Amino acid sequence: MRPTPPPPNKRKNTSPLRVIVNQWGCLLALIMLGLGAVVGLLGAIFVGPQLLGFDLTATALGEQEIVLAATKVELDEQAQDAISRATSFALDVQSTQAILNNNADLLAQTATQSAQNISATATANANLNVQRQTQVANDFASTQAALNANATQVELDFRNTQSALGIDTTQAQTDNNLATPSARYSFDFSQFTFSTTAWQLSSDDNWRIVDIGIEAIAEGAYLVEAQSRILPNNNFSDSYTVTADIRPAISTNAEYWLIFGLDNTRGYVAHFVAETLNVTQVSLYQFEASQLETSLLADELTIIRRQASNITLNSQSQLSVLVIDEQVAIQIDDQTLLTVQELEVPIGAIGVQLPQGAILRAISVADQ
Repeated sequence: MRPTPPPPNKRKNTSPLRVIVNQWGCLLALIMLGLGAVVGLLGAIFVGPQLLGFDLTATALGEQEIVLAATKVELDEQAQDAISRATSFALDVQSTQAILNNNADLLAQTATQSAQNISATATANANLNVQRQTQVANDFASTQAALNANATQVELDFRNTQSALGIDTTQAQTDNNLATPSARYSFDFSQFTFSTTAWQLSSDDNWRIVDIGIEAIAEGAYLVEAQSRILPNNNFSDSYTVTADIRPAISTNAEYWLIFGLDNTRGYVAHFVAETLNVTQVSLYQFEASQLETSLLADELTIIRRQASNITLNSQSQLSVLVIDEQVAIQIDDQTLLTVQELEVPIGAIGVQLPQGAILRAISVADQ
């Protein structure tokens, strides 16, 4: 075999110019590489943070814009909700105002109707009072005529009887005191004189003498025994009846008082409250003797018992108090209106207090 020939000898270019170019090229490459590294390093140091900051700021601004957009949407929703609420509130206010207006109209209608009812009631009451007053006047006139006729006939019969018996008819009478059977004592005020010492008056100016008795010409005029003598002097113990025979006053409101059991310290009184002639309330009070220095007033007395009633007074009514042991009953014309048990009433003076226009005909005391 033939031997393989050796490879050809590759020789470098060893020319001076080539060597210089190669050396400066490497140097220039190294310089450029160094400058690139320096520029890169400087850019990383100085420019990089700014670029990165810009990116972060842009990201933050983007996030804020997103948040602001979400906030705007929420605010828009809240505004719409506020508008809806305001609209609903306005509608509620209008509804409430409409209801209030309706209520005001209803109240105005009710007030008008009430005023009409009150006016009608007042007119009816006025007409009824006029009718009652007219009836009382008519009844009184009729009763008075009948009483006068009976009195005349009785007087004639009495004189004829006295003449037949041969008895003098000019017998003197005691001042203001007419004695009937021993169990009953009556005091006729048609014979009353202001000079009497048996009775104490609130004032002579509060009373005037009329043909059937004495008339109260002042509100709350009273008359009581000057001293307790009727009951103890006639041996009344713990059971008796006190009766005041009156002609009532024709007035819208009137109060009648029947006084009994009055001693030096205190007394009792039956109180009758009347509207025109209808007695609507009866009460029993206790009072201090010093309170009788002026007219008795219900608000200043001690209430024992009060009872509503409905009874009409006529032209000649009897107000009575029955004391039976420890029981007290109050009556009008023998009709019992109030009863109190277990009340000890002392033997004391009796009397009355009347409204203006009322007439006291007589006071009587009787055994039970």
